[in-house]
Amino acid sequence: MKKRIDRLTFVVLFAAFGFVFGGAAIGSAAGPKKVTICHFPPGNPGNAQVLTVSPSAASALTRMHNNVVCEEGASDCCSTANHPAVCTDLQSDVDNCGQCGVACPQGQDCSSGRCAGGCPPGETLCDGTCVNLSNNRDNCGECGVTCSGEQVCTSGQCAIVCMPGETVCDDACVNTGTDVNNCGQCGVTCAMNEVCTSGQCQVSCAQDETLCNDTCVNTANDVHNCGQCGVTCTTGQICTAGECVACPQGETRCNNTCVNTTNDVNNCGQCDVTCPTGEVCTSGQCQVSCGQGETLCDATCVNTETDPNNCGQCGVTCTAGQVCTDGTCTNNPAPECEGQMCGNLTTCNATACGGLGVCASTAEGGGLCANGALPCQNLPTCTASSECSAGEICVVNSCCATGVCVGAANLCR
Repeated sequence: MKKRIDRLTFVVLFAAFGFVFGGAAIGSAAGPKKVTICHFPPGNPGNAQVLTVSPSAASALTRMHNNVVCEEGASDCCSTANHPAVCTDLQSDVDNCGQCGVACPQGQDCSSGRCAGGCPPGETLCDGTCVNLSNNRDNCGECGVTCSGEQVCTSGQCAIVCMPGETVCDDACVNTGTDVNNCGQCGVTCAMNEVCTSGQCQVSCAQDETLCNDTCVNTANDVHNCGQCGVTCTTGQICTAGECVACPQGETRCNNTCVNTTNDVNNCGQCDVTCPTGEVCTSGQCQVSCGQGETLCDATCVNTETDPNNCGQCGVTCTAGQVCTDGTCTNNPAPECEGQMCGNLTTCNATACGGLGVCASTAEGGGLCANGALPCQNLPTCTASSECSAGEICVVNSCCATGVCVGAANLCR
């Protein structure tokens, strides 16, 4: 029975080829373009044959048998029990990679007849390389799409991305605030005698100014166009009367002016750093400005001659029983007032406290000159200076009913 089928197949093939050959022999013109097919002989499909026949023969053969027409570039024949017959390319077919029926795992590609590893999520294999189609300039949106010129790939689309302050005009990034060919918006061109300033075309330049690269400048003091367009002063030089001049040692060029950044309140530490009102620039740092006779201690102006927390210098603190006098912590600021008592108190330091200064004794035997009009009821009571706060002294034998703590603010000196 098998021989009969094979013989019948031979007759059909012979008839088909006879038709082709007979048609090609008649007439002087060439026959229609041939077609390539995969022929799977009945009873022996494993012995597949690649045949090139006329279109009519191909139609007859595919209708009568399990034959398939090959697409351009395909010439490998596959027919398995689980898959229909195909004409493919075993070098790139993921369902028949290298040989019929060998399918590549999910996410892998077939390259040169071998399954190649897949790409990470979000990437695609293009020409053997995993790429992100959303931002790859050589594979933008899909493999092989290349962005040109200044374009970048954004969200799978080739587009020009400009710097802040620039606009895309005719596939180029321009500053519409200064571009004479795109002044204010794309396509707006200024006249020959105009410049583009703040997006507006303006005629010529102001008096004492020169047009340099479409910008009006004063060449007498412009460090980038000093004396004439294009002459740039070096770092550390300023432009004066159209000539580049070096700044003196220890000074820095800031906005075409030589300044000392260690003490300049408008350029403190570096150019354009301005100290707030009431502050001075010291060693390149903005600090509070103190009055005459005061010193800046922990961002506060104090008199180190009398301040018990900064006596003589910042950070020196007088203990309880001491006051700061002439920049020194002492428990006997007025020795001439030692031992005095209420009833025979003498005045002291007539030029201080409005002439109200009176002598008083301290609990430790010293003396001080205090404001005699100071109300006793407003003062903390004490029997020894150790009971007073730092910078205060305990005054005894005054006209107050008991000892009281007197601080530096109430001393007359």
